Amino acid sequence: MMLAGPIFYGGIGWLLDYWLHTSWLFVLGIIVGVAAGVYLVIARYGRIE
Repeated sequence: MMLAGPIFYGGIGWLLDYWLHTSWLFVLGIIVGVAAGVYLVIARYGRIE
């Protein structure tokens, strides 16, 4: 999950950057992917104490 999130959302950001001719959606996609990966790991395995 920690690798799939940034790869998936970074890929979507890269495609949107290519399609919309921007340069910031790739970075935003990677950040969102990392956040989603952390959230899913915490949701799956519980809080770290």
